[in-house]
Parts: sequence; C-alpha cells; structure tokens
Amino acid sequence: PMWVGTTIYFLSDRNGPVSLFAYDTSTAQVKEVVKNDGLDFKSASAGPGAIVIEQFGALKLFDTATEQGRTVKVNLAGDFPELRTQFVKVDPKRVRNFGVSPSGVRAVMEAWGEIFTVPVEKGDVRNLTHSPASAERDPAWSPDGKWIACFSDASGEYGLEIRDQTGTGEMKKIALEPSFYYSPVWSPDSTRIAFSDK
Repeated sequence: PMWVGTTIYFLSDRNGPVSLFAYDTSTAQVKEVVKNDGLDFKSASAGPGAIVIEQFGALKLFDTATEQGRTVKVNLAGDFPELRTQFVKVDPKRVRNFGVSPSGVRAVMEAWGEIFTVPVEKGDVRNLTHSPASAERDPAWSPDGKWIACFSDASGEYGLEIRDQTGTGEMKKIALEPSFYYSPVWSPDSTRIAFSDK
C-alpha cells in the first residue's frame, strides 16, 4: 500500500492480472486506476506526484494528479567486459618507460597507463596516479629525488603532471598545447623540465 494524500494505492489481482487500485479514504470507494490486460504488475512505489510500476522489466509511471499512465523508455548500454574496471597482474612485458630514483632505492615505471614506484629491495609498491580512465606515461624522477613528472591525458589532451614521489600531496598540472609529448628530462637543479613533441 502507498498513501498519497487522502488515497491509498495498492496492487491487487481482484479483476484478473495484478493491477493498480485506489481506495479513497473520504468515500470508502475502491476503483481500478490502471487497467492491466497483460502480465502482472510486480511492484509499485509512490514518489513525488507519481507512482512507478514495474511490469515484466518495463517501467510505467502513473501521474496521481491527472490519473494518466505512460510507459517510461529505458535504454541500457552494456560495457564490453574487457573494458570494465578490473584488477590485473602487471605482466613485466607491460612495463614501459622505467627509471631509478637518484638514491637508487626505488624505481619508477609505467604499466597499464598508471605510474608506479617499486622498491629495489624492501618496501611497498606505490600507485601514484590511480586513474584507470586516463593514460599516464613517460615518468621521470627529479634529481633531488622529491618529484616525479609524467604526461597525462586526463583532461582530454596531454598535459605535464608533477607528483610527490611518496604519492601524497597535491599533483601539479601544467597544460600544454594539444600534441603528443615524449621523454621529460629534469634539469640538474630539479627546477625545469625539457621534453619533445611529435
């Protein structure tokens, strides 16, 4: 049952297939408000100004003010399973553009469009980008060991991103003219970056 104003709406099979009925609390009268000549209505739920009804996978909307019903068109576009977010083991053949930290304790690499740093001996693997919907590539460690630069297409065009090598703090994004960029190289004092384009 759904109480809307002074009317109680409910589903019933009293006239055949399950349909939507209304009980007027002021007159104590029951009437069928949505005639059903097909498969049973499976569920109904009242919301602001309307009741939504499910019938064999289809949705109907009954306007409680006008007492008119209409079918709601629903389109669902399925993803390709191979494009869905998933956990994958990073195959060494997928590792691209890697380098070693200035201290030699960690290495930085690109795999599956993400930027990782890994310990040479002991420690944790750090995913610096966490961005499965975009591609980050060409990581470069700053000579002072504090920063990692890479290119990212998160905005729709490639830009230069600078991140703390620990994976914490704010990422700095430098917008570039639309193009494809390669091989960022830090200056020896870690204040500038050179790179090439297509």
